[in-house]
Amino acid sequence: MAVLREQLALVAALKAAVGGTWQDNGLVFPSRTGTVADAANVRRSFRKVTAAAGLNPADWTPRAAAQKKAVASSDEATTFALVGDTGIEPVTSSV
Repeated sequence: MAVLREQLALVAALKAAVGGTWQDNGLVFPSRTGTVADAANVRRSFRKVTAAAGLNPADWTPRAAAQKKAVASSDEATTFALVGDTGIEPVTSSV
């Protein structure tokens, strides 16, 4: 829940910075104007994040990352392991 609250605070700050052009759609991960982010913008942002993390953006896509699961160890330490594709079909939805 803390991560969600942090994200909502970031959205509120973005909304305040944009001002009157903000389109409030109640999204947790909106575009820079409050609308639904299109796929090209998501991919562009994802490339920036992977590069900032020291990864090669060409090796990672949002779909590839979604097919890997970060699994915390049972003692809730900060140790994580990447587990490959689970075979579960991706879920799509619209708002």
